Amino acid sequence: MDNIRVNGLRIVKKYKYVFGLMSFFLYALSFLINRETEAYHPVFTLLRAGLVFIAPVLYLLACDNECTEKVRLSYGILSGVIFVHELMLLAAVGKTIYYIRDYPALISLFMWTICSLAALVRFRKSLIGFFISVFRNRGTFILVCASLILAVLVTILSLEPNGIRFSWDSDTLYGFIYGLGFDALYDARQLMFMKVHVSLIYVYFVVLLKLLTGNIRIAFFIINTVCIFAASFGTTFLFKTLVPGKKNMAYILADALFMFSPWVCGMSVYHIYDYFIYCFFPLMVYYYYKKNWVGFFCVGTMISFSRAPGLIVFGSVCLGILLIEAISLSKKYYDNKIRLVMASLLHSIKYWYFLAVAIIFVIYFYLGRDVNRQFGDTTLGIDKDHILHLLKIYTCCNFLWLLFVPAVLLVLYACFSKNKKISSELKSFIFVIVFSDILLVLFYCLLITYRIPRYMDSHIAAVYICGTLILLLINDTRVSYAVMSLICAVTFMGSFRMIDPVSLHIFNTINVGDHKIVDFEKTDMPSFEDSIICNREYYSYEVILGNTVKYVLDNMGENDEILFSLGTNPLTWSFSGGRYSYAYENDKHYFQLFYDKTINGLANGYSYDYFDSEDMIPFDMHFIFPEENVDSAIKTSKANTFFYIYFPTLNYGKETEINEKYTVAEQQEFSFRGWNMNCIKFMR
Repeated sequence: MDNIRVNGLRIVKKYKYVFGLMSFFLYALSFLINRETEAYHPVFTLLRAGLVFIAPVLYLLACDNECTEKVRLSYGILSGVIFVHELMLLAAVGKTIYYIRDYPALISLFMWTICSLAALVRFRKSLIGFFISVFRNRGTFILVCASLILAVLVTILSLEPNGIRFSWDSDTLYGFIYGLGFDALYDARQLMFMKVHVSLIYVYFVVLLKLLTGNIRIAFFIINTVCIFAASFGTTFLFKTLVPGKKNMAYILADALFMFSPWVCGMSVYHIYDYFIYCFFPLMVYYYYKKNWVGFFCVGTMISFSRAPGLIVFGSVCLGILLIEAISLSKKYYDNKIRLVMASLLHSIKYWYFLAVAIIFVIYFYLGRDVNRQFGDTTLGIDKDHILHLLKIYTCCNFLWLLFVPAVLLVLYACFSKNKKISSELKSFIFVIVFSDILLVLFYCLLITYRIPRYMDSHIAAVYICGTLILLLINDTRVSYAVMSLICAVTFMGSFRMIDPVSLHIFNTINVGDHKIVDFEKTDMPSFEDSIICNREYYSYEVILGNTVKYVLDNMGENDEILFSLGTNPLTWSFSGGRYSYAYENDKHYFQLFYDKTINGLANGYSYDYFDSEDMIPFDMHFIFPEENVDSAIKTSKANTFFYIYFPTLNYGKETEINEKYTVAEQQEFSFRGWNMNCIKFMR
């Protein structure tokens, strides 16, 4: 019994910092008890108050002065982040929760502020020493500055000429967050965007920043910028750690390869939660390679609760680490291999952390699972066409093949080469990355749902990490620099326009003007908006559509009608809010939309508040199906003057019918980055 007690105390002391991380899950449990539940029974108020009181105290007590310098530094940085968060929370909602006497919220705010400040004071020497070492080490300082510059450049590019706009799912997310107040910060049910997404972390911080700044656009921009900075710093120092001894220019080029890719630079204008996953993935695996478990689990938790597949990403990496350690232990022990390996792994408390993440995730998932039926048609199974199509996307989409081929070569080189340049630690790292990526791809292959490039999550980062890694291992520096520079230049151009010859050859294409875009969906009624969500082509579409709509609104009369024909799918995603405001009458689709004068474009997120805003111009649009002629479309209309918006390449010859049967008053052409859109004004 004494031995058990001694061993138990030794284990607890050794992994004390892990219990500090566990304290966040007591706090997470408090999010299940909202104010309505408390009002129903006072016991829930006491329970929530107890959880938010114990969690910060446990965090403060978790790490003592006997822990390693690495753990002290990790907890120092984490305490700084928590302290800044609490100050933001205090500024955003402090007055409100004091006014309404939300006592658990007050306790949480006070306790986390005090405990994080106390932890900062405790670990101040580690923090000061870290920053001094960064500034004194010339090489590290140059890399910090280079990473900062690259992140700032991508952030500036994310603004584009028209500032912050929201497209596709970010438009829906905008509408969702628009109505959330301070109480959402203490209620998991309100934070779960579309319920099954379980995007608690992402939504939480956008809501907090919205309350703090008073502007939802600034909130989205800040969280997007954080993703960009995480991607830049994580990538730079990951490669510096994996392949030490290279010149700084090699690491800067490796970082630029990822930062100026269609997936970081190209996608930075969309403000979506998927962006969060693959931007933070390099930082997470960097912490794993450094054996910094505090950083690894913190970033892993953020990824897990940014969107539902984030848990698969984090879990697959954890499982890969578990397998590597099990193999290592099996070589160490000869007798009773299985028993000794399992005992060694089970007593390593850090593996229980992921279990805690999974439990909280499942609770949140089932909490909102039955509320939203959007993914009712999603099933698990084996569909050969679905799998083959996904594999093409996962290997060839928008210049991904340029890094996928080197990534495969890296795996083969690591498996069969006896070159000592690849250490056993680096081989283990490659195994974890590849293993986790295979599990994620397998998950999506078996999950029969939308087939679009954006649903690749960490696969994007994994391919770029492995592909860039072998380029860094090339002995000839000039060849390495030249190849990385060339790939960087080509993929940067692919961030703005679909020019990838491989994608254009193996996928179906749609002509939109003087160039073609790729139809990645492979459906009977493709929505090209879904297909082009792999670079800034969507933004090009929005700009040209906004310019056309502005022309129409400036020239139309009170009783005029707007017609449009932009493909086969009536659910035109980029009509902000349009997919939730259309009326289906007499086999016709009518969209009620708003033009926002403040951003000179279509309004974001359908909201009834738009009806009362002077900056919003309401208008209706009538979709004409491909098989429908103009005559039958306007037969029941009371209007005499019509504006027909269309792509010359996707309108099925309807402009010919208009020119032959109606009086054409005016024709206008609009173009932007290779997209051509026309508008015909005609009368009966």
